[in-house]
Amino acid sequence: MEKPIKCLTFKLLTAVLVLPLFLAACDGVSTSTDSFTYQLQGTWETNDSGDKLGIQGKLEISFNIITISGYDEYQIFYNIPNTPNQLPFRDFDKGVPLKGYSEDTKESSDVITGHIYIEDMGLLHPGIPFRYHSSYDSSIGERVELLRFNFDGRNETLRKVVENKNLNTEDKDTEL
Repeated sequence: MEKPIKCLTFKLLTAVLVLPLFLAACDGVSTSTDSFTYQLQGTWETNDSGDKLGIQGKLEISFNIITISGYDEYQIFYNIPNTPNQLPFRDFDKGVPLKGYSEDTKESSDVITGHIYIEDMGLLHPGIPFRYHSSYDSSIGERVELLRFNFDGRNETLRKVVENKNLNTEDKDTEL
């Protein structure tokens, strides 16, 4: 009876010693499979409206939902007929909420890289690599957040839409 107890003690001790090493190796890596990283949540629009290919799109990302709009199929034939894989998010339904999540590594306080995963029609698609970058732009006096994807060698950079914080919906006309 003593041998099984020693074996169990050895396994438990090994697990206790190895677990901290595993956790240290995974520092900074999110393994969450149920949500998008907070920094990715919001509305994103094509950053370069002067894109020579004329491809425009928009992502709306919430906790675990992504809605893709724009990136119309006609753009693929008109603008990039020989490289259809360059059309961003071409394999996903547009204008409908899709389940999704991200797995990422925080490189610094302003840079995150990783993959987003999107489920469409019950199928979880392979991860799409992304790079998030945030910096303060003194010329406009605000923080700029960019999200870059690469589709078959073509970069697609989106800019986070910042809602106007100074909107005042109160009616200024008052009766005396």
